[in-house]
Amino acid sequence: MIHILAKSLTKILEINGFKVDIAPSYEEGAFNTLDNRYDIYLIDINLGDGNGIDLLEALKLSEDETPAIFISALKDIKTIAKGFEVGAEDYIKKPFDPEELLIRIKGRLKKKERIH
Repeated sequence: MIHILAKSLTKILEINGFKVDIAPSYEEGAFNTLDNRYDIYLIDINLGDGNGIDLLEALKLSEDETPAIFISALKDIKTIAKGFEVGAEDYIKKPFDPEELLIRIKGRLKKKERIH
């Protein structure tokens, strides 16, 4: 089942010109990255069948350099540190303003363009 937040963010992102794929589980997220190239990942830490930190760590170990932003209700410093340790470029805590997320996404994409 797709979470209400994912549906809302999809609408907001699409209105702002982004193409969005939703993967509500660790398994789907990992599978989608095999067949598709993405400009950025937005990953929740709590996935129905796994952990977003573990997913990003696996992606980075497979040499996937796609920038990632964690979105999470987990606000403890240990979780935030682990997110950055496995390769996240940003971490946004729920609840958040969707405009702030858009600013962060655009910032990460500009940074990615300058690097490549």
